Amino acid sequence: MSLIQFQHVNMAYGENLVLHDFSLQVEEGECLSIIGSSGCGKTTVLRLVNGLLMPTSGDVLVKGVNTRETNLTQLRRKIGYSIQGNVLFPHMTVEKNIAYVPSLTKRADKKKIAQDVSKWLEIVGLDESLRLRYPSELSGGQQQRVGLARSLAASPEILLMDESFSAVDEITRRQLQQEFLCIRRQTGITVMLVTHDINEALLLGTRILVMHSGRIHQLGTPEEIRSNPATEFVRQLVSGCDVSQAR
Repeated sequence: MSLIQFQHVNMAYGENLVLHDFSLQVEEGECLSIIGSSGCGKTTVLRLVNGLLMPTSGDVLVKGVNTRETNLTQLRRKIGYSIQGNVLFPHMTVEKNIAYVPSLTKRADKKKIAQDVSKWLEIVGLDESLRLRYPSELSGGQQQRVGLARSLAASPEILLMDESFSAVDEITRRQLQQEFLCIRRQTGITVMLVTHDINEALLLGTRILVMHSGRIHQLGTPEEIRSNPATEFVRQLVSGCDVSQAR
């Protein structure tokens, strides 16, 4: 059984239909990059997975359980959510930001939480000396790393990423992309990653989902998308990709 399933999902905001008969399966351990035009429904897809939205019609299943019928609090504890800018708690140190979710479920095990914070600082490439600093004392790239560590610290089974690397400069972005690839190799976590950057999608995704106007235009491996674009929209999207960034 696929880890995540969309079954003939329609999603409307008022009279505006954002997703049209959307069906998709996401397998355990893969990284699905989602790319497409602005307003095509990319972020909506992520929010349907963690129950922030419920479909107008059709079903979304996570581990075989319909999101309409599950305990949403328990569902979200299994899902990390990393967004653009990764809005950190400004009154909390780096350590407390990363430990926030684990502390909700492991209140008594402070030693284990401290060890986990150290582990994730190392994994995302941050020095231990930063753990007592506040977000305002960090660079944009450091804040993004803390946000990524926070979303991973509860050891979620699924990580949703919405333009997570778009708010930093190009050099920092490339560093974060490489850190992400290392994290994927170490954890094997299932990821759904929304991006507007075709190069990033092709670099990070094991499969690429190309969307336009709420519909799937193509779903395939990076090589399939690059060499056999299924529609004119996909062809235009990949025409400017940088082959030097290919894995």
